[in-house]
Amino acid sequence: MKKKEIWNLSFNIAIVVFDIIGTVLLFTIPLNTWTTPPSFYDGWALLFFTTQSNLMLMLSSIGILICIILKWKKIINKIPSWLIFAKLIITTSTTLTMIAVLCYLPFTSFFKLSEIAALYSYSNTFFHLLAPLFGIITFLLFEDRCKIPWYKVIYCVIPTIVYLIMYLSIALTHIESGGIIQPKYDWYGLSQLGVSLAPLFVLLGIGFTFLFGWCLWLGNNKIYIRQLENNKSTKVISTKGL
Repeated sequence: MKKKEIWNLSFNIAIVVFDIIGTVLLFTIPLNTWTTPPSFYDGWALLFFTTQSNLMLMLSSIGILICIILKWKKIINKIPSWLIFAKLIITTSTTLTMIAVLCYLPFTSFFKLSEIAALYSYSNTFFHLLAPLFGIITFLLFEDRCKIPWYKVIYCVIPTIVYLIMYLSIALTHIESGGIIQPKYDWYGLSQLGVSLAPLFVLLGIGFTFLFGWCLWLGNNKIYIRQLENNKSTKVISTKGL
């Protein structure tokens, strides 16, 4: 097994472990009073994009791990290109949630330290930070090249669009007098920003998703080609030395 495959194996195992721990903590330990509502015990947390994207990341990492083992056993020659493409789409989604937690959600909590701390506590340590970060590193440095045309990166926005439709459908159908939406139905704080900003919210979500997907795709391809060139140079130097 090549060194790169060992690193790929190790990082994907770490992602699976992080997401398993995060899932267990999610349904067993409440973060603080801010999390109820919504109650994590009635399955409401499954509606969060963070939860959904991390569970998909875990499944994709399991798929990669199986393929690495099959390659090691010489049952297959390479990891299927569709799985690498799926990993790009899913890693884009977890990257979006990580950046949203870092740059957007603190504004909706008006920079209350207790609520910001909750974004990185217990299950959120794994869902908002560790698993997404390891997903980015793995896809950029250790996964095989994602051989798709750049314009197919647009497929990365599909999960975001589907999720935004679901979230806005729930939030906008629970508007109370004064434009208030209870946190149980508005976990991204749309009512605090202003319901009239919903179209801008959608455009920014889709735009940033495409940007993150394109950056991941470009980084994966550039780094893969650079690694390939370095390996060829090393082989040439080794041959000359014989």
